[in-house]
Amino acid sequence: MDFYSSNVVVFVAINLALSYRQWRYQDGKVNKTSGGSQPGEPEAILAAEAVNKQFKRRFLPVYLLVSGADWLQGPYIYTMYKDEKGLAEETVGHLFLTGFLAAAISGSFVGSLADRYGRRSACLFFCVTYSVSCMTILFDDIIILFLGRVLGGFSTILMYSVFESWMVTEYHRQHLDEAGGSLNDIFGTMSTLNSIVAIIAGLFAQGISDLIGTQKAPFMISVACLILAFLSISKHWSENYGESANRDCLTSEPKAPEKSGFQLIKDDKRLWALAATSCFFEGSMYLWIFFKFPALRFTHQLGGKGSDLPFGMIFAALMTRRRVAFHTTQVCISGERHRDNMFMVCGGALLTAAAAVVSSQSPQTQPNMAIPQNIVFGITFLVSAILLLGTYHRDNILSSLGSSRGDARYIFVDLGANRGDSLEVFLGSEDAKFKYDFPRPEWATYKQADIYLFEANPVFNTPLVLSKEKYAAQGINVNIFPSTVVDVRDGTRTFFLDTVNTAHDFWGSSIYADHPDAVASHSNGTELSAINISRWLLMNTLPRDFVVVKMDIEGAEYEVIPHMAEMSAWTVMDHLLVEWHALPESVPGSHEMAKVAAEKLQIEGVNMPAYDSPA
Repeated sequence: MDFYSSNVVVFVAINLALSYRQWRYQDGKVNKTSGGSQPGEPEAILAAEAVNKQFKRRFLPVYLLVSGADWLQGPYIYTMYKDEKGLAEETVGHLFLTGFLAAAISGSFVGSLADRYGRRSACLFFCVTYSVSCMTILFDDIIILFLGRVLGGFSTILMYSVFESWMVTEYHRQHLDEAGGSLNDIFGTMSTLNSIVAIIAGLFAQGISDLIGTQKAPFMISVACLILAFLSISKHWSENYGESANRDCLTSEPKAPEKSGFQLIKDDKRLWALAATSCFFEGSMYLWIFFKFPALRFTHQLGGKGSDLPFGMIFAALMTRRRVAFHTTQVCISGERHRDNMFMVCGGALLTAAAAVVSSQSPQTQPNMAIPQNIVFGITFLVSAILLLGTYHRDNILSSLGSSRGDARYIFVDLGANRGDSLEVFLGSEDAKFKYDFPRPEWATYKQADIYLFEANPVFNTPLVLSKEKYAAQGINVNIFPSTVVDVRDGTRTFFLDTVNTAHDFWGSSIYADHPDAVASHSNGTELSAINISRWLLMNTLPRDFVVVKMDIEGAEYEVIPHMAEMSAWTVMDHLLVEWHALPESVPGSHEMAKVAAEKLQIEGVNMPAYDSPA
């Protein structure tokens, strides 16, 4: 077994071990038992699971086909131009540059066109344009080859935008969150399967090019994948559109003019930081994409091992390291000091890159000396890129480029919404169980607020849906997150149900197994979706918004509030109303941590008045 093949085997084994470790961690954290099902609701739960599985079966095969079509080309795009076409290095560089420029230019308008004319149509158009791009390599005419790179750059932007946009929009259109679905789960599955497809694509590209004797073979297989994706989209996907295309249908109320993307960049310093981060990391990545195979070939020649390389096998090896980088990222961001970890990894990437550059200047450099440095650099580079973009990238920033009204919003976030009791109080309903004047800006009424209700107990799923429908008919924007645990990380969490306090709407349901009501209910715990509420706030609100957060989460506040302080959530919160509960015995010391965190939030400007709901 040669060096590269053995690397694939070793790193596949490492990935399997890391995946098993992660699975054991989640399995130990989440107790799947029959006690998690609600009495009298097994058929509803099974039906909801069936709906979510059906949605995944519609989307994931298409997503993996188009991803596979892209990965298949990765190992041979450079060598096909350089070796089979016999083009000069400078010409190959111009071809790559053309693709990058086409992607950069089309990125400014592709999203809005897809929103207006339909994401499904854009996905179908992608299959056509990328297929044509692949087929241009059958010709030797330089103009056709440049046209292929233009189509390739344009198609790349489509691939990385419209497919996920279609999925997210369709997910919300079908209200799959109300059926117990989770976008986190779907994105996690996409990431895992995409990594597997990338590794398989590299190995398959190597095998098919060796078998047929031409590096054009993987490109033709890509066309076949795109044809299958086109047929599946045509048969199984429905059309959906962006917000701007539907706005006139949703409301006749006049809206303030939207800010342009350039105006948003000018007004928000975080966008400058994001732009600089993206430029440096993606610029480095594109340089690495272009030079990785020439550099390896040069290193082999210096070592007297010839210039023939198993490019597909090398690509598969790189993809195994990509997956290791993902696992390493998860470890870094799961710790209490994930930002420090991020800068440590960035520093490691910089030092490793410097070492690789210095060593490459020596003509005595041997392949087996340079390759480990490339391995370490590849992993550290990917980890640091993911950490930077993951920590500082706010989805609301990107989405605001196309859909922000440019106005401050009044936002009410109800953590522990029960059956919507606080919602009734907030809106001043005659049926409200008590009265409380929630903070309100002078420029908005309660009914103009964007309202978000989070509730973990599945018993209240139906009441929350009914509340949403009731107020939607009145033009009030109510968004619900049923069966969702307010937590300090995204994923799943074991939730212990109170089944004894019927008179108080099962108010003792908690994340703690030793909660008195959970003990009295003999609750074994049920697995529910969990949301990192600090991250959610930072992603979905802006400092200019007027944000009121009500928190009644049966002891989980002792974890959530310190995490809010750690994540600097005070930058987007104006008022935090916390109903404090008895401290669970299983979390000693949390009271002092929560007290310090609450003081920190108040110092930073968050108003935290005493709050106690009589409901």
